[in-house]
Amino acid sequence: MDNDIFANEVLSMPWYRGFSGGPEQSALLILPGIQGYRIPEGVKYWPTAARYLWVAGTRADPFYTRKEITEIVRTVVGSDPPISYLENGGWANHTPDQMRWAVELLKGYSDVQHLIICTAEYHLPRCILCCVKTMQMHGVLRIISHAPICHKDGPVSGSMVWNEERAKILVYQKKGDIATAEEWAAYRLWRDRQK
Repeated sequence: MDNDIFANEVLSMPWYRGFSGGPEQSALLILPGIQGYRIPEGVKYWPTAARYLWVAGTRADPFYTRKEITEIVRTVVGSDPPISYLENGGWANHTPDQMRWAVELLKGYSDVQHLIICTAEYHLPRCILCCVKTMQMHGVLRIISHAPICHKDGPVSGSMVWNEERAKILVYQKKGDIATAEEWAAYRLWRDRQK
């Protein structure tokens, strides 16, 4: 399948509204990157979309402490997150590390049935496919929705960064880091059957 078509198929996945748990059974997973806007923009979805706020670590960012994340939330949302609802990752070498961290959290939070992946829009298809692959490998399936961050300083559709990210899909599928078209189709079928 063509990378652009596949990426667009992933992004066309609708927000999941099929279960009654709503925000109480949801976690917002923010995947920060080298762009400093991802956490401040991402927390705008919290707490209306999800009870839990999980901020993954990366190698490109400064290490965000719970205190720093709390300060960002306070500035953006106007309130402190309940500390028991906040998780922050440390070092993560790449997206698969972030997803392994998130899946380990899902194992410990059995009440979380809905994972909202929040990152820069251009990065979402690969993140979602990586999450699907990681969940399948660990036998931990959850409903995924996505919350794109479209920032004025971020790459836009058709830009070089956008196109490079699309090209990475095939490369990472061959490495086994992200779901193939068949694995994605199996996940979508499972997701569509959940109520």
